[in-house]
Amino acid sequence: MTHSTSNSKINLSISKKLLMLVLFTSTLATTVSSLFQIAMEYKVAKDSQYSEFSVFESSAIPGMQNSFWSYNDQALNDQLSSSITNLDFVKIQILDESKKVIAQKSKDIKVHHSETRVFSLKNPHNDKETIGSVELTFTNDFIVEELWRKSMWIVIANFIKTMIVSGILMNLFNRYIVNRLNFLSKNLEDPNWSESEAQDVQRQFWPYTNTDDEISRIEAALIEAHTAIRQRTQGLKDSAMGSARLAELGIFASGISHEINNPLSIIAGNIQSFDRHISANSLTPEVVKKVSDRTLNAVTRIKKIIAGLSSLSRDGGSDPMETVQVQNLLQDTLNLCEATLKGRNVNFEFKVEPPDLSLECKTVQFSQIILNLINNAADAIEGSDDKWIKIHFYHDQVAKNVVFTITDSGHGIPAKIQEKIFVPFFTTKPVGKGTGLGLAIVHGMIQAHGGSISINNQSKNTQFVIRLPAQELRNAA
Repeated sequence: MTHSTSNSKINLSISKKLLMLVLFTSTLATTVSSLFQIAMEYKVAKDSQYSEFSVFESSAIPGMQNSFWSYNDQALNDQLSSSITNLDFVKIQILDESKKVIAQKSKDIKVHHSETRVFSLKNPHNDKETIGSVELTFTNDFIVEELWRKSMWIVIANFIKTMIVSGILMNLFNRYIVNRLNFLSKNLEDPNWSESEAQDVQRQFWPYTNTDDEISRIEAALIEAHTAIRQRTQGLKDSAMGSARLAELGIFASGISHEINNPLSIIAGNIQSFDRHISANSLTPEVVKKVSDRTLNAVTRIKKIIAGLSSLSRDGGSDPMETVQVQNLLQDTLNLCEATLKGRNVNFEFKVEPPDLSLECKTVQFSQIILNLINNAADAIEGSDDKWIKIHFYHDQVAKNVVFTITDSGHGIPAKIQEKIFVPFFTTKPVGKGTGLGLAIVHGMIQAHGGSISINNQSKNTQFVIRLPAQELRNAA
């Protein structure tokens, strides 16, 4: 069994990384600073203790030396009692040359750590002769206790200082650096973002716009790259959308050719009829008018089909909004696909309520919407036994919408792909069978008309529901 390795990383924002870095650096600096201050405090305390030893040696030892030499026990005890009052001194004892204790004084306290220091007693008349010694026992406990109390205050003071400094630094970094990067990152995802908008909003985070720094240079490079990518993407998108429109028309090519062949056959038959009448010398004004009318109707039919193809093959996004009869718009569009639907054994019907229902729209784009939805439905039910498509237009008086539903004999769209079907280039069709742009084009055009498209999951068959503002509502706006 093999185990796949992944380069998964923890998602950590730059502000959190910065916070961790500042806290780590501040904590380290606080720790070093506190240890240094504690060490200095300890050195000061020990220097003070050593100075007390010097005072003891220079002032107390000579008196003890004289009292010990003259065997003045009272004076010796008084001197020991006076010296033991020092806070750090725990015990003082005087020993003779044989190390026998002659006199001593001690404190009845418990200490955790003690040290002993020995001072020699000399003959007052001969300083080369040692007559005894003084053993001074002292403790560092009081120094440590005092140092511990000071250390707590040092740590607390440094912690407060660190938090204040960290807070100020974090606020400055967030305002002038992190917010700039967040703003840049967020807006780079917006395809409509422009450099002028970036400069206007950026002043909120960095008022010093006349200065140049690393982030401003990154901003400039990213804005330039973003603009170039956006222009290139828009060009590719427009090209793909145009190709998709032509692809949708190409699907109905065979049906369209059939629609043109019928009137062409009529024209050819009319010409043959003229020839017969001319040969029989039976050409009368009535015959001429009858054959001419049939020919004119056939030519008009071809003209409508060609006009419909020409119209649907172009981008109607810049066309003005106009009021059209839904019945006429729908019929003109169906002229292009009716024969193909019959050839694919798809039953088709439509209903418009009321029959004179009007719609304010861009005619070319709305015809493309209808054509794309019909083609999408026809593809979806290709393998079904019972194939039908129904279109229904009606006026929703309550919601003040013109509602357009297109229902096919399919049994709905799986929930897991419903959110993806309007995404460009998403398709469930086999390779070569679809561009994945049909529904994306429909979605974009409907939004451009101020409407919405959704899937009716309450229907037992596959049904798309398009809602558009009613004419009177749009005019009121």
